[in-house]
Amino acid sequence: MACVDNRIPPTDSVLAIQSTQQANACCVFLPRHTGAAGRRPGADATFAHAHGRHAVQFGGAYHSTIEGVLPLNERYRLGGRGRLSGFHYNELTGQHYAMVSTGYSYQLADVFSRSASVGMLLEYGNAWEPRSRMSFSDGILNGSLYLGFDSWLGPLLLGYGMREGGHGAAFLELGKPF
Repeated sequence: MACVDNRIPPTDSVLAIQSTQQANACCVFLPRHTGAAGRRPGADATFAHAHGRHAVQFGGAYHSTIEGVLPLNERYRLGGRGRLSGFHYNELTGQHYAMVSTGYSYQLADVFSRSASVGMLLEYGNAWEPRSRMSFSDGILNGSLYLGFDSWLGPLLLGYGMREGGHGAAFLELGKPF
């Protein structure tokens, strides 16, 4: 695996957004004896800026399998908060994916030195099997609203994501998902 990583470490909490930026690019080379031989280049970038109680964030990701065919358990998975939130976790899979996102959050209060926030996220992207079908016009618009509390056990988020066509998914998270 060869990676270029330029990260400014963010806080442990998804709710306490600080002004950060991070980017990484990776190319994973899978050996033939694993049954998943091929090259998988990818790139992720995020930018966040906080001003008082307000915070905005922008992000994008592109990952592709340019050689070989991945077994089902190795394919890219999308769905859930922050990864096309109108879908359930891991509902979309593919050999390739691309997405962009933007979000806004507002800190409602500090409770026992812990943050309570409300936020929204807009995402656009998709996962594809054949690379030839990857197209910006084939993306799916998703949006979510959430209420969050930075608990001592980790971030607690309650929200709802919706995608084009009116389908959606509710989410309740405690801590960071794996």
